[in-house]
Amino acid sequence: MSLALSPWTAGTMAPASMLGRRSERIELSLPIEVSGTDLVGVDFVSRTRTRVLSRYGAAIVLREALGPDQLLDLKCLFSRVETKMRVIEQMGTEADGNVYGVAFMEPGPPADFWGVYLPATGEGEEGTAGVLLECGGCQGRHLTPVSELESPILESSRQISRPCPHCLQDTLWKAVRFQAPAT
Repeated sequence: MSLALSPWTAGTMAPASMLGRRSERIELSLPIEVSGTDLVGVDFVSRTRTRVLSRYGAAIVLREALGPDQLLDLKCLFSRVETKMRVIEQMGTEADGNVYGVAFMEPGPPADFWGVYLPATGEGEEGTAGVLLECGGCQGRHLTPVSELESPILESSRQISRPCPHCLQDTLWKAVRFQAPAT
């Protein structure tokens, strides 16, 4: 589902419950560094970007040819956190290369791996947009579902009052434009 989104919107959130998924998907481009071994046994290190994120993995584009179950080392250049991931499947091709679905190897996703809070299934509502908000108290950033009722408030004032899970109180959250460092 695609929505008309504000300039602060990071992307659209696909309702996970409709797709039978464990978490929401968000179209968000983050710089990453991927290393591994391709299908012919050649080691590689590539700087690229994500296309879609979730709490459990991502869609990434690589020029290298990979197969299902191949292991990769992935570093998010935005959060500077590294982890191991497994190739799930090749999802298609683009001008930049092959699009792969990858999943975290850890029993659960590493905390704050992407540097952006991503909601779990059920936290977003169908028809909401994911907006990157920053807490005025702790400066934590969360990709937050914003309802049609909240959207005009956020559009006009660029801030909204919400509870912060880190500050443990209601704080003012401001909409921020997402600017990840270039690769």
